[in-house]
Amino acid sequence: MNINPRTLRTTGTAVRGVALALAVTAALAITPSAHAQLTLVETGGGLMVPNYSTQPGATAFAKDLLGGGSYAVHQIAHVNDGVYGNSNSWIGNDSLNSFCGVSFGATAVSINIVAWGRDNTGGYGDRYSGTYTLEYTTEPNPNELTASWTLIGTTQGLSPLRHAYSFPVVAATGIRLTCTSAGTCIDELEAGATSGASMLTFTWVDHIGVIDQNASPRTVTLHVPSSTNLNPLDPNPVFTLYPGATCDRDSGGTGTYDFTTPQTYTVTAANGVDATSYEVTILADIVIPPAPTPPPVAGYSRWFEPSQVFLTNDGDPVATWLDASGNGADATVPAGNATPTYVADAGTGTGLGAVHFAAGTGGSPALTCGALKFAGDGSIRTVFSVFKGTSFLLTDSGSYHFHRLTNNDPACPLWSTPNASDLVKNGSTYVNGALVNGETFNMPTNLHNGFNLVEVLTTGDVTASSFNKDRLYNSGDQYQGEVIIYDFLLTEAERLAVENYLMTKWFATTPQAKITTFGTNVTGSRTVIDPVIDNAASIAWAVPSGTDVTTLAPDFTLSIGATCALASGSTQDFTAPVVYTVISSDEAITNVYTVTVTVLPQPTPTTSMVINLGTSPDGTVFTTAGLGSLFIWIAKGSLPVGSILRSVTATDVKLEANPNNAWASDLGVFVDPTPETPGGPGGLLNIADDTDFGGAGENMNWHSQGQNDGPMTETMLAGVDFSTTIDLNTAAVMIGNGYGDGTKYSGTITVTYDDVSAGSYTAWADINAGGQTAEKDFNNDGVQNGIAYFMGVTGIATNPDVVDGKVAWPHSADATGITYRVLTSEDLGAWMDVTGNAIEDGGFLTYNLPKITQKLFVRLEVVAP
Repeated sequence: MNINPRTLRTTGTAVRGVALALAVTAALAITPSAHAQLTLVETGGGLMVPNYSTQPGATAFAKDLLGGGSYAVHQIAHVNDGVYGNSNSWIGNDSLNSFCGVSFGATAVSINIVAWGRDNTGGYGDRYSGTYTLEYTTEPNPNELTASWTLIGTTQGLSPLRHAYSFPVVAATGIRLTCTSAGTCIDELEAGATSGASMLTFTWVDHIGVIDQNASPRTVTLHVPSSTNLNPLDPNPVFTLYPGATCDRDSGGTGTYDFTTPQTYTVTAANGVDATSYEVTILADIVIPPAPTPPPVAGYSRWFEPSQVFLTNDGDPVATWLDASGNGADATVPAGNATPTYVADAGTGTGLGAVHFAAGTGGSPALTCGALKFAGDGSIRTVFSVFKGTSFLLTDSGSYHFHRLTNNDPACPLWSTPNASDLVKNGSTYVNGALVNGETFNMPTNLHNGFNLVEVLTTGDVTASSFNKDRLYNSGDQYQGEVIIYDFLLTEAERLAVENYLMTKWFATTPQAKITTFGTNVTGSRTVIDPVIDNAASIAWAVPSGTDVTTLAPDFTLSIGATCALASGSTQDFTAPVVYTVISSDEAITNVYTVTVTVLPQPTPTTSMVINLGTSPDGTVFTTAGLGSLFIWIAKGSLPVGSILRSVTATDVKLEANPNNAWASDLGVFVDPTPETPGGPGGLLNIADDTDFGGAGENMNWHSQGQNDGPMTETMLAGVDFSTTIDLNTAAVMIGNGYGDGTKYSGTITVTYDDVSAGSYTAWADINAGGQTAEKDFNNDGVQNGIAYFMGVTGIATNPDVVDGKVAWPHSADATGITYRVLTSEDLGAWMDVTGNAIEDGGFLTYNLPKITQKLFVRLEVVAP
C-alpha cells in the first residue's frame, strides 16, 4: 500500500504529526494472512445474527469524517448502529484510503463473515466504487490509531446494496475496512460467524434475557418476578437458534429445569461439529407493584406510569416502559440510543419514581441521547405530562409539533414561536393548573424538585412517538414522571378531573378552594387572577368599552369539589368590587376573591368619508372622468398618519352616459405610494388583490355596454372589509373602465377608516410587530410586543437591569391607551401587585426595590387594547 501524499498536505505542526502517523500506520502495518480471500455469499439481505458489531461493548471508529462531523446523517457511530440507510451511514472526509472499523472489545471473537454496503435501502448509489481491503486485529480494544492489522482479503465494490463475504475463521478483537475511493460511504459494517452454534433469543413469558455472545462461556441473564418458583421454572424458557442448530435442552413445554442455580445450554451447529455452551442465570428479583389507579377519564391512547418500568433502584436501566393504556404502545430504546435510567424518588414529595433521559452529544444529539420510542400516535388532542428538564415535551421521528426554543434551559418556554405546531400554540397550555402562554411563559424550576404538571389541549391532531429524540437534531437532559395522552379533546370538567388526579398523586395537593377561570363568556374581556395569599386573592376583570357593569353575569370555574355562594353565570352589579367566597370540598379552606371590574377605553374610532359622484372637487377629494374611467382621489395628508383603511362601499352608483362604447368592470381600491397630485408618478398598488368586492366571479350587477346602447342605469351595491395601513395617506378609488370621453356617473362612494392617532398600539403593532397582539413576541427578543410598545422600542428590546436598587423602564409618551402593573414575587409562583409604589417621572416608570435579603423577582405587565 502506498502512502497517499494528499494525507500529508496539512497545516500546523500538531495536525501534520497526526496525519503522518496515520498515513504511515496505514501503509506499514498490514500483515498478509495465509488464507487471504473473500467470497461473496449474499447481496442485499438483512442484519446478520449474531452480529458482533452491535453487541454490548462494540464501538465504531474511523480515520476521518466528512465535514469534520457537521453532517448529522453521516457519523462514525452510524457504522454499527444497526440501522440501514443513507441517513444512518458514515462517509470519509474525501480522502483516499480512508477507513472505518468496529472494535469488539478486549476479548477476541471468532468470525468468518463480514458484510457492508453503501445504502442497503437502495436509495443512494454513489460512493461505492473502488477497492475495499478488509483486515482484523487481536489487540485489545482497537481504534483508529491501532498499528497492527492482518489482511483478510480485498474486493471491488459491486453495488450499493449490502454484500456479505465469507472467509476462513479468524479470532478478532476488531475489524477495519479501507477503500481506495475518496469519500467512501459505509452503511453498516457487520461481523459474525456462520458455524451456526449460536443462541439468538432467550425469553420466559414476557421477560427477555440478555445474551452476551462475547463471554467465555457465553452467558444469558434473565430477570423474572420475585414470586416466581425457579424449581422447576414452569413453563420452560423459550429460545431460538441459528438455522439448523440444535440444543441439548427443550425450548418451551412443561417446566423441567431447576434454575435456583445457573444451568448450561449447549448449542451444536448444523455440521454436528461446532458447539457452544451458554451459562443461563435466572434471577427472581423483579418486584411487581400493584396496578396503578387509572386516571379518572377513560379512553386514553397512551399511559406511561412510573410503576410500569418494574424497577426499584436508582440508576437501573429502563429498557422498556410499558404502556398501561392497554393499547400495547410500549416504549423501548431506539437502535443506537443510550438507555434511560430509573430515579427511585423524583423528589416531588410523594415518593414516586421517574425516568431520566440524558442529553445527547455531538452534531446529532438525538442519535446518542437517552430515549424511548413508542408506537406513534398521529391523532393527539390532549396531553398530560409530569415533566422536568430541557428539550421537547414529546418528540417524533418526522414531526416536531412540540418544538421548544432551546435544548439546555429548563426555564425556557415550552413552545418555539417559529417552529412549534400552530395546533399546539393556538390551543391551551396549563402549567401546574394555571393557563399560560406557552410561547412566553418561563417554566418554574423551583417547585416540586423542578417537576411541573404540563397540560396541552390542541386545536387539531398532532403527532408524537418518543421521548427525548427529535428526528436527528434535538435532545435534552430531562425527566418524565407520568404521561397520559388522549386522542380527543377533554371537556373542562374532564381536564380538571385529570389535573386533580395528577396534582394529588405527584405533589400531594390537598382539596383546593380556587377560582381557576373567570369571565370567559364576555367577549373581548381580559382577566388576571392573582395567587391566593392568606386566604385572599384579587381578580382584575377588564370588560369592553360600553359594557353595562350593573348587570354582568360572569361564568367561572372552580377547583375540583369546591363550592361558591355566588353561582357561575349569576348576574351581579360590579359598580363596586364583588366578593366571591370559595370553600374547598372538605370545608377546611375558605378563600375570598375580590373581583374588580375595569371598563376598557373606547376603541379607536371609525370614520367614514362620503364622496358624492358628479359634484365639484373640494380640495380633499378629487374626481376625474376621462377615457371612460372615474378616479376618486383622497388627497395626501387628509387622513391621520397610520390610518387603517377598513372598507369601501359603493351605493346607487350608475353609469349615466357612455357615448363611446364604454363598459364597466369591478370596483378596485388602490394605494399610490408617491404622488402629490392625481396621476403622479409611482404607479398604483392594488390592495384589493384585483378581486370583486362582492365575491369571486361576481360583477356586482355591472355589465358591458354595446356601442350606442344608451345609458347604463343599473345600480351597483357592493362593499368590502379589509385592513391595510395607508402609510402615505393617499388613496385612489377607481370605478369602471372604458373608452372615450363624456362618461358620467352618479351615486356615492363611502370610504371607512380607523382614525388612528400616533401612539395607538394598533398602529404601532401594524408597523413594528406584524399586527400581532400585545402578549406575543414578534421578533423573538424575549420581550413581549406590549412591553416594547410601552418602552417605545421598535427593534430589538432589552429589559432594564437593576441599578442603584431600582428598576427603571422607559415609558414612551406616545404609548397611550394601555394599562400596566408592576408585580413582585419571591418564587415565581405568587405575585404581589406593587404598582402603587412605582413612580412615573422623566420618561421612566421606576420601582425602588425593598431592602430585603431574599431573592425577589420583578416584572412589568402591560395590557393593550
